[in-house]
Amino acid sequence: MKADLLLLHAPSSWDFRDRQCLWGPISDVVPSTPIFKMYPMGFVSIAEYLHRHGYKTGIANIALRMLEDPKLDVEKLISSFDATLFGIDLHWLVHANGSLELAKICKKIHPNTKIVFGGLSSTYYANELINEEGVDFIIKGDSSELPILKLLQELETTNPNYSAVPNLIYRDKTVVDNGITYVPESLDDFNQDSKFIAKMLTSVWGIKLRLPYKGFLKNPNLAISPLKGCINNCLTCGGSNYFYRKYCKRDKIAFRSPERIIADLQTIESYVKIPIYLLCDIQQGGPKYWNKILDGIKTEKIDLPFVFELYNPAPREYFEKLSHISEFSLHLSPETWSEEIRAYQGKAYSNATLEKNLTHALNAGVKKFDLYFMIGLAGQNQEELDRILSYLDNKITAFGEKIHFFIAPLAPFLDPGPSHSIIPINMALNYCSKT
Repeated sequence: MKADLLLLHAPSSWDFRDRQCLWGPISDVVPSTPIFKMYPMGFVSIAEYLHRHGYKTGIANIALRMLEDPKLDVEKLISSFDATLFGIDLHWLVHANGSLELAKICKKIHPNTKIVFGGLSSTYYANELINEEGVDFIIKGDSSELPILKLLQELETTNPNYSAVPNLIYRDKTVVDNGITYVPESLDDFNQDSKFIAKMLTSVWGIKLRLPYKGFLKNPNLAISPLKGCINNCLTCGGSNYFYRKYCKRDKIAFRSPERIIADLQTIESYVKIPIYLLCDIQQGGPKYWNKILDGIKTEKIDLPFVFELYNPAPREYFEKLSHISEFSLHLSPETWSEEIRAYQGKAYSNATLEKNLTHALNAGVKKFDLYFMIGLAGQNQEELDRILSYLDNKITAFGEKIHFFIAPLAPFLDPGPSHSIIPINMALNYCSKT
């Protein structure tokens, strides 16, 4: 079956099956192996959006297939694909090697098929990427749905006018950059339809290619993104307010309305009882916003397990609302014991406030509360690291077994935006191909 767009997800390092690798700590605190075989949730949003506009979209998780089948002939697999356009994600910088190697192979086997890149790292390094072998187009910014639709429409014409495609950078004798002119102010036009997801997973090229990560069928979960952008400027985060404003031209956060989020949850629950990961921190929308979401879950009696992210400690009222949910877990990243270093990172709250949140969460019936700490931050020394361990051992463990904490080194090759990882892409390629 022919697709209009086939979305391809590459492994972090293309030849990981052929040599032994000392991976280091790059994937220690993200839900993946060092191969990073989980494709971005934007794939599903793009596929659903194009489906509504009459286009067939496939997803091929090349990374997962390579991980599951060491003998898989990738070139033979790619030769079986038939699409007008290949789309390759370069969202996290760790995919710099794998995504570009995949593009080269696709272009070798399908020389007449155009290839488009997208994602935050693609946006950051667009000027370098457009000159790489196999890369025909790059869609910049944080929302690719409409630009890809416009690109497909142009590819259907005899004489495509690529200058009419927003957010596109391409080559036409010279490099042409259309600029970022499409920045949606609302996410309500992008559906996360579980019926469509279920249908997509079992169609075109088989379910093994469509699975988002290893073990999905045994331990499934579904991420829902209520917003794009951020109000915070954490020093080591590539998804900061600064990054979105400078590189994605997003001056304000785009929200999915509480009504649409509740409708999504109702649709999901009608099909399957699956854990829901509500990405980002809904506190960013203000009390009115998060109250509507949490009240809606209660009013509509949505009985799904939830995971909520907290970028900052929440007020007592927030936890009182959570107490009405039958099962919920929380994530928060204090980063360090030192309140001074934490504030420098962009997280200006005290340990006392953190500990109050742990108490509120336990009183509300939290299933699990994960805390993330980091080594390698500016201002840290051996004494500070010892204090982190002492704080966790003597203070945090006293809250009981529901409080889990993690300590990981700063991994500079995930997000492209923070100052610690502003490096030329050839350096990133060299690093990713050797680690």
